[in-house]
Amino acid sequence: MSESTVLDAAAAIDLVAIALGGGLPLADALGAVAQVSRDRIEHDLRLVEAALRWGVEPSVAWREAGEVWAAVGVAFALAGDLGLPPRGLLHDAAESIRLNEAARSEAAVGRLSVLLVLPLGLLFLPAFALLAVVPVVISLARSTLDGIG
Repeated sequence: MSESTVLDAAAAIDLVAIALGGGLPLADALGAVAQVSRDRIEHDLRLVEAALRWGVEPSVAWREAGEVWAAVGVAFALAGDLGLPPRGLLHDAAESIRLNEAARSEAAVGRLSVLLVLPLGLLFLPAFALLAVVPVVISLARSTLDGIG
């Protein structure tokens, strides 16, 4: 998924948590959030909504939706195991998705900067040598040769 899609998924998870906090059942909350979502997010939410309406466990349904939703499946599994309302865990899952995406973006920028060093070095090192080092060497050679002769 692209960065914007991953961040849209995190926002959708927050909206689902808010809808659950407002008293909607999970499948209805997913349907409501899917209505205001677009493209891949809407498709994934509709998929999970249909699975839930067929009686699939929430943690399994989220796992089938894709890798980006894995944290949501874990949140529902924890909520079910601990008997907690999933709202707070969903907000934590959304934040986890945002942090993971930020770390992935930083790693990509780091790789890019390393990849840019070699071409820049190949361009600037010869220019530096021709414009700074060679004139100094020629000047030193002339003054040395003038002093000998």
